[in-house]
Amino acid sequence: MSEYGYIPEAPEQSFGNNKGIFNPKDIYDLTRADKYTNYGQLELIETQTANSGSADIYTVNFESIQESQYNVHFLTFSEGQSNGYQYLSLRFGNNGSYTTSGYQYAAQDYQDDGSFSEKKSTSADMLRIGAYVYKGENAYAYIYNIGDSAKYTFTTSMHSSVRGNNLGFRGQFGSGVLPTASSFNNIQILRTNSVGWYSFKASLYGIAES
Repeated sequence: MSEYGYIPEAPEQSFGNNKGIFNPKDIYDLTRADKYTNYGQLELIETQTANSGSADIYTVNFESIQESQYNVHFLTFSEGQSNGYQYLSLRFGNNGSYTTSGYQYAAQDYQDDGSFSEKKSTSADMLRIGAYVYKGENAYAYIYNIGDSAKYTFTTSMHSSVRGNNLGFRGQFGSGVLPTASSFNNIQILRTNSVGWYSFKASLYGIAES
C-alpha cells in the first residue's frame, strides 16, 4: 500500500508529473504536499487590510510579488471606502520606485440608469481600473507579464461600486498597458489626486503555471 493509496501502484509524484488513479483523499493529500498538478490555480501572495478613523491611506503597495514565479497575477480590491470621488488605479515599479508616465488604458463605464461612457488615455500617469466613485469600491485585475523584461505589462479589469449619493450602481470594465518592454517587482494601488481611503481589503495572487 502506498502512502496515499494510488491505483494500481504508487510512482513518485510531483507537480507536473502525476501518474495513477486518484480518489478525493489522494488529491487532497497531494495538494497539501504541493505535489498535485492543477494548472491555473490561485496561490495567495499577500493580503492587506485597513480600517482607519480618517481617509489617510493613499496607496496600497505590494512589494514582494514573486514576479519570477508567476507570469499572471490576479489582484482583488474590496470594501473600499473614501471621502472623495476619484478613479481606482495602478502603477508598476521596482524596489519602491513607481513609474509615473506612459500608461495607456481604455474602459467602458456604465450605470444602472442605462448610461454608458468611454474612458481612455494614451499617456496617463497611472493605469485606471475603476470608475469615478467614493465608496463601495470592488474591483479585480489580471496583470500579465510583469516579470518579463521582453514583454509589455498589460491588464484586464472589472470594477463595481455605489453611484454618487447612493443612487444605484456604477461599474467599469477595461484593459490597459504600460508599453515598455521591462520587468517590475512592485504593484501599487492608488486613486487619482491623492484622495485616500478609510478602509479596504486588497489581495494579490499568482496563477500557477499559467
